[in-house]
Amino acid sequence: MKLVQTQHPEKVLSYVRHLDDRLIAAIYGMDAETYLDIKARLVQQARQAAVQVLS
Repeated sequence: MKLVQTQHPEKVLSYVRHLDDRLIAAIYGMDAETYLDIKARLVQQARQAAVQVLS
């Protein structure tokens, strides 16, 4: 989870054609479902932090 949070292959490897979630998951050594779950959790954490800041 920490690697997904801190590393951004979609930005670093923006020149790679067809860089989708399945390929990014493979770069991390995981399946696409696990990668998408981690991304969703990170988005939720960011939303919760934003709500706290705005409160």
